[in-house]
Parts: sequence; C-alpha cells; structure tokens
Amino acid sequence: MSKSIATLTGRGIIAAAVLASASESRASESQDEFLARVQNPSNDVKFAAWKVAGQQDPSVIGPLSKLAIGEDPSVAKAAEECLNKIVHSVGKDKSDPKRKAVSQQLQKLLDEGPDSLRVYALRAFSLIGDDDVVPVIAPWLEKEEMREEAVYALERIPGPVSAKALVDALSQSPRDFKPRIIAALGHRKIEEAVGPLCVIMGGSDTDLAIDAMKALARIGKKVPEDVNAPEFDSLSPRQKAAFVDSVLLYADAQVKNGNQEDAFNLYNFILSADQPEQIEEHYHCAAIVVMSKIGNAGAVEKIASRLTYEPSYIVRKTAANCLKEMKGDQVNATLKTLFENASGAMKDELKAVLDARG
Repeated sequence: MSKSIATLTGRGIIAAAVLASASESRASESQDEFLARVQNPSNDVKFAAWKVAGQQDPSVIGPLSKLAIGEDPSVAKAAEECLNKIVHSVGKDKSDPKRKAVSQQLQKLLDEGPDSLRVYALRAFSLIGDDDVVPVIAPWLEKEEMREEAVYALERIPGPVSAKALVDALSQSPRDFKPRIIAALGHRKIEEAVGPLCVIMGGSDTDLAIDAMKALARIGKKVPEDVNAPEFDSLSPRQKAAFVDSVLLYADAQVKNGNQEDAFNLYNFILSADQPEQIEEHYHCAAIVVMSKIGNAGAVEKIASRLTYEPSYIVRKTAANCLKEMKGDQVNATLKTLFENASGAMKDELKAVLDARG
C-alpha cells in the first residue's frame, strides 16, 4: 500500500511539473503573441493589444521599450501607448501588487536604457513613484541632460522623502539649476525649505533672491523677523513686479494663518511706497482688497487715505468700494472719527462711504 502511494505521489509531482511547464510556455507564448500584435501592420490589431496591455506581466516593459525606440514609427507609437497603459494601470491603487514590479522594470530602463528611455522612466515615476524610488531618482539631478526630468519626478512624488531630496538638492545644484529647484520647493510648499530659502533671499544674487521670495510666498510659513529681502529700489522693473506679487501672496497667507499684524505691515509697505508709480495700480488694488479683510482701525485708516490724493481713479474706486463692504466692530467707529476730522474732498468721500454703509 505504501509503495503504491509513493508511486502515485511521485507521478503526481511529475504531472504537476509538466503542467507548470506547460503553463509557463503558454504565458510565454501569450506575451509573444501580445508583442506580435503590437507589431502587426493592422491598426485594429494594435488597438486590440493596447486594450489588454494593462493585464500583461510587468516583465513585458523591457521588450516593449525596445519597440518604442525602434525605427518603425507606427510600432513605436503603439509600444509607447502600451507602456503608458501599463504604468497607468498601477497608478491609482498603491496597494496593487503589480505596482512594485512595474517600478522595478522602470528602474532597469533608468539604469540601462538610452536617454530616451531614461526620460520615459522618470516621467513614469512622476506618476507612480513612491519613497522607495527617490534614492534611484535623486542622483539624476546631477546629470545635466536628465536633471529637469528628475526634478519633475521628485516634485510630483508626495511625502517627506522626496521633499528632503529637493531640499538637499538646493545646496548641491549648480547656480544655473537652482531656480528650478527653488520653484519645485515652492510648488510643493515644503516648509523644511524655509531656512535655506531665507538665506538665499538675503544673499547678493538678486535673481535668486527674487526666486526665493516667490517660493517663500507660496509656502506661506512665517519667516523669521531678522530675514532680509532685496532692496526694492535696486531692482529692475521685472524684479519689482515679482517682489510685489510675492509680498501680496505671502501677506495673504499670513491673513489665513491668523498673523494679521504681519499681513497689515506688508500691505502697508505696498500702499506707503515712496514712489507709488513704481508699483502698478493693480497691485495697489490687490493690497487694498486683502487689507480690507483685516478689518481693524489701522486698515480702515490706510484704505481711507487713498480716497482723494491717489492719482489713479481705479485705486480710489477700489478703496471706496472696500470701505463700503468692510466688516468689523471698529470699522464704523473709525470711519465716523475720520469723517469728523476731515475736510474738503476727503469729507465728501467719507460721507458717501458712511451713507452707503447705512
């Protein structure tokens, strides 16, 4: 009996091995058939291959990538579309078991492929990359021909690991690539970058200082009080526009974060410029509109000061409209006090505001 069982068991193992071998053969044939459809002259057959591309084993990425850089443009296009389908098929669900395998195949393209496939791999990582691939991507920031693709990928990969890689790159990158790194830090709103960006903003390189200002404004975190910004009067017209835009964006963030005093001082800087003509009127209007949200006595007084002596009709009209709509316990009381102490045109303007407020 035991001999018979042993014999049957041995036969079962052999049969299982044969079946497994046949299954592998069919899988291999299936991938070969899929690749054959990708190369078929018929667009309908290519389309049929694209429809099932997401179901293929990630190991097909290597052969597909070779077709994607081949000499036949129609095959290359079909292969690239199939690659995209595979990448997108694992892009939404981070728990997809195929996601890691796809990532590993992309790493092979990055390590071994020509530049065109490396570009593809980095762009694919921007869609499905995670903490694990950041160390694979970061070294490419040092390669001039690949650094733009690398920073784009890191910019789109969420999480602290990619954020740290971008912060580290700020000090390591050459001067001509720092603006791109700074922009990525601002776009990601990476608060850990505030310190290094403040150093750059206070430095002698004015162009980089303005770039740092823009990034800090997007991040919105309050900067230390002893941090210096570029001297406004020393800036070019383009730099002045970026400076003012950054001040307004940063001030708006302070309002949202409850730092109203800081915001008021920044808006006051815009509205108290020694040479108002250096700051375009739409910036004056923006400062007035957002200052009106603060609603304290200082804001009322500053906005009211623009009702008469301001040369721009648009700015005067904006000031009047904002005063009519401002909310806050101090607004009416401050307007009445200003009205009682005013004369001439200012008194007339304040009366119109008070009448409109009812």
